[in-house]
Amino acid sequence: MVGRGRKGQKITIHAKAVILTTGGFGANTQMLKKYNTYWTQIDDDIKTSNAPSITGDGILLGQSANAGLTGMGFSQMMPVSDPNTGALFSGLQVPPANFVMVNQQGKRFVNEYESRDVLSNAAINNGGLFYLIADEEIKKTAYNTSQEKIDQQVAEGTLFKGDTIEDLALQINIEPEILTKTIEEYNSYVDRGKDLAFGKNVFDLKVEKAPFYATPRKPAIHHTMGGLKT
Repeated sequence: MVGRGRKGQKITIHAKAVILTTGGFGANTQMLKKYNTYWTQIDDDIKTSNAPSITGDGILLGQSANAGLTGMGFSQMMPVSDPNTGALFSGLQVPPANFVMVNQQGKRFVNEYESRDVLSNAAINNGGLFYLIADEEIKKTAYNTSQEKIDQQVAEGTLFKGDTIEDLALQINIEPEILTKTIEEYNSYVDRGKDLAFGKNVFDLKVEKAPFYATPRKPAIHHTMGGLKT
């Protein structure tokens, strides 16, 4: 193996075998789109919840030495990621029992207690961007925040807050009547203990106590599964 030292000097290491720890390529959109065989769509501007340095350079290095590839078409998405950064713990990140996910038309589109892959594909098929709707009681179950952080995000426009569902809907460009109906239906399912629309059967709280919140979310690449064949 040939490399360069800290001072630029050439270093040659002789070994019976070499382990090349390449890392993944979750921050390389071109590679993701090129090899993807799993997701229905990967956007040109998709974010990653992983490090921005995970660009597949080690895999490309191995390819330059005629190494084979395996499993490159598979990647893991994190469905409830920040749409601008890919970060996981912005907005109000609450337990899935309290997820109320609505698309850009203000309608629920999936059982919120489903697996990551199901949630991600459902979001992708609904335009990518969606919102987690919460109220004052659901806010208290968030694992990642404080009132100070909430107030800061509201001021920055990355988290939306309204005194009514109608007010909240207007802030996220959704018809107030549609979002109101969606929330009323969801609350009725919590009372029943049964989701007649999508089969969710794990509930905790209704969305009913002001103020109300909307956290924008969009699937982001969490990690890739393929790499050099060994």
